[in-house]
Amino acid sequence: MKFRRILLTVIAVLLIVVFLKIDVYDTWFTSKIIPVFGNGTFEEEMDHMSLQDRMAIRYQTSYSVLMETKGVIEKANAKGPLVLLPPNDYLKANTDPKAGVYTVPEPIVSYDLSGLKTVIATSPNVMNANWAIIVVNKRLNVVQLDSKDKLKEVLNMFKNYKYTY
Repeated sequence: MKFRRILLTVIAVLLIVVFLKIDVYDTWFTSKIIPVFGNGTFEEEMDHMSLQDRMAIRYQTSYSVLMETKGVIEKANAKGPLVLLPPNDYLKANTDPKAGVYTVPEPIVSYDLSGLKTVIATSPNVMNANWAIIVVNKRLNVVQLDSKDKLKEVLNMFKNYKYTY
């Protein structure tokens, strides 16, 4: 029985090693896992940084923009906000690249990062959106969609762009 456990453990370790030697997974492991745990900064970050600081470093502008959006909505005391997210191609075409690149995470990730319910223009319940992130004068703005006409105007701005993640 003990020999069987040892044998299964050795087989499992070998399978993991073989799995990580496949190019795609090796690239993932060396670019995502090793930088986080391999240089000793993980323990230091856990001891000296708040969760929000770590999230801001990990998710960069995606997290920052979503948290600023949440702040604007909370200041407005909005009930049941549903935020319409712009396509990444729309942002690339309309923002200043020198100001930094904001990539829109998919709605479930946006909810996970900020607690905001979000939709994209192709969602079945997009007509319920009452807030949107848009670009005005090459800068991101959070706007309230207080009428269906305003929502349709924003959807019209997004219609020529694809959502990519």
